[in-house]
Amino acid sequence: MKKKQLATTIKKIILGCSLLMMVSVMEGCANMHMSTSVGVGMSFGPYGPSVRPVMNVGVYSGGRW
Repeated sequence: MKKKQLATTIKKIILGCSLLMMVSVMEGCANMHMSTSVGVGMSFGPYGPSVRPVMNVGVYSGGRW
């Protein structure tokens, strides 16, 4: 069981690194930039207010279509 979990973890790490590398390449080629934001989202429901953490990663490349 541990070998399967290790293989899954390694696959996730490789996927994340390749995704970061692809974004890095696209950023250099298309004048893109990445932005991150961290905050707290608050919503009001039938049982009172609810607070949850929010983390966003955005890629912006000029805004022209």
